[in-house]
Amino acid sequence: MSAKDAGKFIGVLFLSRTIAHQFHLSTESFAQHKALNDFYDAIPALADSISEQWQGEFEELLEIPILSSKDVESPIKYLKTTLKWIKDTRYSTFDKEDSALQNDIDEVVKLFRSTIYKLKFLK
Repeated sequence: MSAKDAGKFIGVLFLSRTIAHQFHLSTESFAQHKALNDFYDAIPALADSISEQWQGEFEELLEIPILSSKDVESPIKYLKTTLKWIKDTRYSTFDKEDSALQNDIDEVVKLFRSTIYKLKFLK
């Protein structure tokens, strides 16, 4: 559980907000437009809460990198890939026993899953 890993985790969440916003502006589907809007409105508050909790617990400021992504093909593919990364790294990045932090990460997972559902099935 390093500050560098926690910072990267938050950076990935912030990047997902930017990518969702870009897809939001380039879709012709109202349902996709709305689903991505809901996502990019919600994810910053969750990232902020996780970051503030970590900083409060360890009394250390995180260095959050500015990340970029290349060749993002579709919002569903991007969200699925990022969700897998979140699920694969959450317990190595944050204490598994820290229920408050893990609760917020559960909310992130929930947001990704519901957005994937909306993008796939709502037209």
